[in-house]
Amino acid sequence: MWHSDIRSDDSPLEADLTFTCKLKTDIPFVGRQAVEEYKASGIQKRLVCFTLDHRGPVNKDFILSGSYQIDRMGQLLDATVHMKSPFDPKNRRLMGFYDE
Repeated sequence: MWHSDIRSDDSPLEADLTFTCKLKTDIPFVGRQAVEEYKASGIQKRLVCFTLDHRGPVNKDFILSGSYQIDRMGQLLDATVHMKSPFDPKNRRLMGFYDE
């Protein structure tokens, strides 16, 4: 599922894909220094997946009618639901159009 959600500006650390970087070895790769520096400075965001425990039809109206918060270590943070990717809602980049 992550293949369609991870963008080029998301790091493997944010997507919990650090195992693909082989940081415990001496194997070189493009971007290794950046990944190591980001890991040392602390991850600033994390990609996660949510599921709804609601029984019954979960349609667009149901989703958009709700209000959402994320519990971050006991602190509730307001969240905005996006029915499409806020980065490329029209999928233009997916089709090769990079003019926007």
